[in-house]
Amino acid sequence: MISTVKTMGSYKTSTMLDWIHKRPMEVKYLFRVPLDIAKKHNLSVPYLETIILQLEALQRMYNLY
Repeated sequence: MISTVKTMGSYKTSTMLDWIHKRPMEVKYLFRVPLDIAKKHNLSVPYLETIILQLEALQRMYNLY
């Protein structure tokens, strides 16, 4: 799969596309679930927590639910 990825060129993630088009972002499944798993295993993931807080703030600001 790595060889396929290397030939893809630039692309936007689904979260970015949702944001550009002002659609609800899949924060729960793409970010919250991994955070819950990390916490279950006593792992510190402060960057992930920050990303979640920022994405949820943007969703509230633009009523994207």
